[in-house]
Amino acid sequence: MADEKKQVTPQETKKEKKKGGAIKAVLVLLVFFILIPALGITGFYFMNQTFQYRMNAALSDFPVVGSYFDSIPTPAEKKAQYKSIAEYFLEISTDSAVDKLIIINADERSKYDEIIKYMLQVDPNKTKIIIEDIRTKQLKGDAVSTILDEITEERNLELEAIATDLENMPFSSLRAEMYKILNEGLNGYSSLARIFEQMDAVKAFELLSLLDDVDAQSVLDAMDLQAKELIRVEMNKDISNTQKLISLSEIYDSKDAEDLITVLGNTSTYKVEELAIIFKEIGIIKTGEILAMAGDDLLVNDIITEMKNNEVLSTGEDLITKDILKSLKIFKDFDDNILELTNIYSTMQPDQISQVVSKLLTDGALPQVYVLDSGDIITISDEDLAYKILKNFDEKTIAEIIGNFSSTLASEVSKKLTVPEY
Repeated sequence: MADEKKQVTPQETKKEKKKGGAIKAVLVLLVFFILIPALGITGFYFMNQTFQYRMNAALSDFPVVGSYFDSIPTPAEKKAQYKSIAEYFLEISTDSAVDKLIIINADERSKYDEIIKYMLQVDPNKTKIIIEDIRTKQLKGDAVSTILDEITEERNLELEAIATDLENMPFSSLRAEMYKILNEGLNGYSSLARIFEQMDAVKAFELLSLLDDVDAQSVLDAMDLQAKELIRVEMNKDISNTQKLISLSEIYDSKDAEDLITVLGNTSTYKVEELAIIFKEIGIIKTGEILAMAGDDLLVNDIITEMKNNEVLSTGEDLITKDILKSLKIFKDFDDNILELTNIYSTMQPDQISQVVSKLLTDGALPQVYVLDSGDIITISDEDLAYKILKNFDEKTIAEIIGNFSSTLASEVSKKLTVPEY
């Protein structure tokens, strides 16, 4: 039959089996001697950079594929590329560098690490700032970070409000309020430091000065570096200015009060804070004498208040302003008396004035003595009164008045009128 299956003989079956076995053997040999080594070499190529670079160099001479392998950079070329990129990132703005590095980090971490390594070698400080900004930007989308940002913003607004309250608070309440803040929290120094950071450096220094030295230093240590340095600048300025004022005070102390009124009797030359330092140095009596002649009650009040505040800060109590006010009143009454007598004498003839003034100079009346709480003594005699009255007249009238004195008295008065204290 035509469609009858062809009979396969045992010999043919045996040949087919031998043929199949041979093919399998060849395939095994191919896998063992060619495919496995090829795969191993390929894996080693991608795992070992040194081998990879050597193979690239060897294969670059092969036709067709040589140009591809020749285009792959060598280790030295890659280092130069990374270094060039690192230098570029350090030259451009921090924001631009951060954005570009974030993209590189997302695409290929190893390249990012190499670039950062070279950046740290060139400029470690700027690189650390860039890395911190990268970290901050990467956390921006994090829910926890968003909540923390909101908390920080709310806390800053709260601190600003407290800072404003302190700035507007009366001096008498400031110290107590700041110590309340120090004592209420777990870390009062840090709390007060955060508040001071919301103020300008001048105001923060003024408030910091109200604290005891140890507490002030602890608060300063808790502040961030920038705010701390700004306050230290103000502190150094204050120390330098205070020393300068103290030195000037020694000169002013040797001068007559009448010669100082144009410099110390107003705020044209010095601020109230500076006048308070000078008056403290020149003493209670001369301070009272100058302020009595100033004729500006508002200025006098500001200076006395500033001196009182300084005393409370430095000694814990005010020991001088009470005596200054006493001294001020004594000299003001004296000046008012002179003005009143001068007005009266100005209506009299020179010879009549001579009689009155001569009596004041020669009658030997005991002076008025005022003892202040500090132990300082103010002495005002009729002689002082006479010379002050004479100095209120013009030179011609003074000459006429003295001309009626005895020759001895006239000589003495003429000499004393040239002495500064008269």
